[in-house]
Amino acid sequence: MRADAWTLLTLTRRPWPAGAQNIGSWQEVLDLVIVAAVITNAAMIAFTMQLLNDYSQYTRYWIFIGFQWVIFAIQFLIRAAIPDEPYDVSIQRQRQDFINAKIIDKEGEEDVAELMSQMRDKFPNIKEYNKAEVDQYNLSSFVKNTIDAE
Repeated sequence: MRADAWTLLTLTRRPWPAGAQNIGSWQEVLDLVIVAAVITNAAMIAFTMQLLNDYSQYTRYWIFIGFQWVIFAIQFLIRAAIPDEPYDVSIQRQRQDFINAKIIDKEGEEDVAELMSQMRDKFPNIKEYNKAEVDQYNLSSFVKNTIDAE
């Protein structure tokens, strides 16, 4: 017994935590548990509550079905109202996508003409836009060289 305790304490290590995109298949399991809980609670309310003993069996079945639909509608509204990821995380993802698009995918270089027209309004002595120059360099160095040339 002491040897097993010593082995567990000294020779084994805790595994490194790994990140995941979501909770995976557990989401489906939790959804099934939610559905089962709604159905069982609706059945308990409709068929075992002393308050509903005065109603006929037919009315109790409709109370059972109606209660389920009301709860599922509330659940749908709550899921629609609350986003899956926090606002801060979505902003960070947008920043990461923007940086990837600019640096890795080289997207947005066609916006140079619009940028240059905005810069000409602020700096009237700026030189004319030359597409060959922009294609040769990236956008930031082109804008820096254009402003420095002034």
